Amino acid sequence: MDSSVADSNVRDTFTKMASIFPTEDPQSIKVVGAHTFRGQDYSTTDIPPEYQFPSKWLLVSVATRKEGDLSTVIGFHVNPMPDSLENLNKFSLLGKGASRYLILTCAVCSLLFSFYVLVLCFEQKLERRNCCGCCSYWLEWGG
Repeated sequence: MDSSVADSNVRDTFTKMASIFPTEDPQSIKVVGAHTFRGQDYSTTDIPPEYQFPSKWLLVSVATRKEGDLSTVIGFHVNPMPDSLENLNKFSLLGKGASRYLILTCAVCSLLFSFYVLVLCFEQKLERRNCCGCCSYWLEWGG
């Protein structure tokens, strides 16, 4: 443990965290992220695995700090979750309000309109037009 987080309550904190874990073996363990920050003299790494147990899901975050050859734990968190992060954050239109459907419809219509205008641009014959006559004057003199 890093000296910045180590205190007299560390043992009690770890005991409380351990009590959150069920006694049965996990059904799956997935690493759901990896965050690294590199400073001038040190680097910190946070790797959160997600544990699936028969009765609950747990998201665990372990943050470490490496200075030179010394690597220490600077953070350890256990968060119970109702379901996997994949299911909690998946895209779904079920149960959304009318305003969200309106925004989605406007976004799709905008995309379709942009493609329509792009096709029109390609279909039009590009003609050289003289705006004020200066372009044709310039071209006559070899510009």
